[in-house]
Amino acid sequence: MNLYERNLRYLKYNNKLLYNSILKDESKYSSKVEVVEDKLNLLVENNGKKCFIHSLYDENREISEMFRNIESDVENLVLFGFGCGIGKEYIANNFKKLKTVIIIEPDLNLFKEELHYMDIEDLVGKLNIVTFVVNFREDQVINIIGKKVFENVYEKFNIVYNISYRTLYEGYYEKIYKGLNNFLKNVILNLGTNEHFLYDWTKNSINNRKMMALSFNSFCNKFSNIPAILVSAGASLDRNIEDLKLLKDKVIIAAAGSAIKILDSNGIIPHFRFAIDGTEEEKEIFQNINTEASPLFFSDRLYDGILPEYKGKKVRMILSTDTMSNYFQSRIESNFETIISAFSISNTALDALVKLGCRKIILLGQDFCYKDNQYYANGSWSKLNGMETVGVFHSNKTKNILGEDVYTTIPLLGFKNVMEEYIKECTDVSFINSSSGLLIEGAKNKKFRDVIKEDLTNDFPIDNIINSIYEEFDEEKNLQELIKLMLNAEEQVENLTQINEDRKKRLKKFHKYKEKKLGINRLINELEYIKSYENKLEEKSFYKEYIKSELLKTKFSAIAIKYSYVGKDKVKKIDCEENILLGYTVELEKYLEFLNKLLVNNIKELKSKLII
Repeated sequence: MNLYERNLRYLKYNNKLLYNSILKDESKYSSKVEVVEDKLNLLVENNGKKCFIHSLYDENREISEMFRNIESDVENLVLFGFGCGIGKEYIANNFKKLKTVIIIEPDLNLFKEELHYMDIEDLVGKLNIVTFVVNFREDQVINIIGKKVFENVYEKFNIVYNISYRTLYEGYYEKIYKGLNNFLKNVILNLGTNEHFLYDWTKNSINNRKMMALSFNSFCNKFSNIPAILVSAGASLDRNIEDLKLLKDKVIIAAAGSAIKILDSNGIIPHFRFAIDGTEEEKEIFQNINTEASPLFFSDRLYDGILPEYKGKKVRMILSTDTMSNYFQSRIESNFETIISAFSISNTALDALVKLGCRKIILLGQDFCYKDNQYYANGSWSKLNGMETVGVFHSNKTKNILGEDVYTTIPLLGFKNVMEEYIKECTDVSFINSSSGLLIEGAKNKKFRDVIKEDLTNDFPIDNIINSIYEEFDEEKNLQELIKLMLNAEEQVENLTQINEDRKKRLKKFHKYKEKKLGINRLINELEYIKSYENKLEEKSFYKEYIKSELLKTKFSAIAIKYSYVGKDKVKKIDCEENILLGYTVELEKYLEFLNKLLVNNIKELKSKLII
């Protein structure tokens, strides 16, 4: 078995998407690749330009030049063009704190040839986590890397390029670099918002937990082979709204986010409504609509003023990113489905419909763009026009699937890319795009009236299935489980508060030791003991599985970055570690106090329901 075959075998079991792409996809470039005899090199011709991908004279100098501006403590590295992999030893030896490597290969033709020279299994072994981004458009690459940056915003990140790739694939790197800069500006603007949301989401999650709702698991695969329409709020929905009124028993109609209001204002009652937004503005969607008519699929992070006033059936979805809901649900159900949370309610609803069992899904109002300054379909609660919605992002002129001039933004393209990647993974589901927005890769373009004639010809007992699921709901049992969960969480919060208070007292004592100028070694030993309080905190599952991960995303990471020190001065290092530990202790104290008040109030309310 040669190296190419070994690489294919490795990818087959470790990266099925890339494996399938190599076997089935065509390159986005009409490039020609020539093998260079007796050299670990390739000669590539593309768009009238011809280059060797590595230096013919001094590969070591090529590698050192490529990485000369990268600090040794970089944690995430993006490589635009890795060629035959000659830089792997240099990376492994010089960047010891590296956590992930993302390799961008724009040309599938070239990448296939590189597999004859680059041992992927060995590469992963040396560099740990390696992600290949092969044969993607620039906007898709921006989304993939941007997501990684967003998830690890406090880690050190850098991007380097192979100079030959910039020549061969002119403009590709520049678009990625510019797009990532715009993305990072928005991330920085939102960091403060995310810290604020920590408390809002906590409040929403605990207050919504007390609401009686069926688990999403009760609905999984109960609608096998029934088609579904995912209705989003894009302006193109106006073209199909009248036809939608005729389909109540022929297809599941699911309204996502703002589309809830739009359908209601047009007299259309969907089978399901989906909402997850934690801001107060989300409540506007539900003002003056018939809340009793449709089940609401929600996440616990939904704004907590909505569910108490929603009279209809409720279904609790556990989002993959919602650590509190995952913690609580794991104490109720040993196996439960999580739903993706991918920045957009449409992507969340799409995942839910697939897990309900739908194998044909039609997309309506899924535009990812705006036209004539109109962002939403008529009937939306929001009067925002296209430019107001764009905010800090620049709009880009492009064409919709009808060939009309429209405008889009990086966030909208990001939502689109997430949906396209999801569609690509769902090989057993047929997706039809009946919107008039941007092209959605993987979804078949089809006029909605043709879909009605050809794909929606049968009737289904959809309402009967929904009602039969609810007949099995045991509200009393659900209530008792919730009280037990809340009591356990409250007890853990009280224990955590005591441990944190002990750590705080020890830190005060440590500060006095510093003022008395105790020896360095004595201070270092004392700090190590104070650090051991973290182990005591982690003995409590509520801290280890939920609290710590949430605070790490915002407060703890910010503190660690602010006071980090990588020098050799022991006194400065002690000062920094003291500040970090004190910062952790203060933030945890504040958060535990907030949690305790919420839990006490909700337990009291739940117990009153039990007595009644």
